[in-house]
Amino acid sequence: AHALPFAEASFDAIVSLDAYHYFGTDDLYLGTIAKFLRPGGRLGIVVPGLAHEIAEVPENIKPWWEWDFCSFHSPQWWRHHWTKTGLLSVETADRLPDGRAFWLEWCRFTAPLMGAHGAGAKREGDMLEADTGDLLGFTRIVAGKDE
Repeated sequence: AHALPFAEASFDAIVSLDAYHYFGTDDLYLGTIAKFLRPGGRLGIVVPGLAHEIAEVPENIKPWWEWDFCSFHSPQWWRHHWTKTGLLSVETADRLPDGRAFWLEWCRFTAPLMGAHGAGAKREGDMLEADTGDLLGFTRIVAGKDE
């Protein structure tokens, strides 16, 4: 994600689904990806996220929480994270309707298909069921590059 082989201003739109949180929480990354957008272009992501920021992992999901879930953030966190750079104008930062249900469906469908590697998807599904939709879901952010 830090060495993409594209010329600057190559894209009208850049979309990332379920990946951006692995590299995009870095304060400097938005500058890396935004340079590939043409003026008037849009960057959109959907990532696992939280309804609100947490200081500690809630007890009901703690048994399934993995250290790398610290990259899950709220829509408000993402809005601030992108806005503070001045590189893009955030148009949307919210929770995807039914995001938890979609995430849970993916976990339950893929876990049996992945053999030994499906254990992670099963754990995530168990965590989502324990959460009952209060905290976890998908966060959606869309921002545009000024013309």
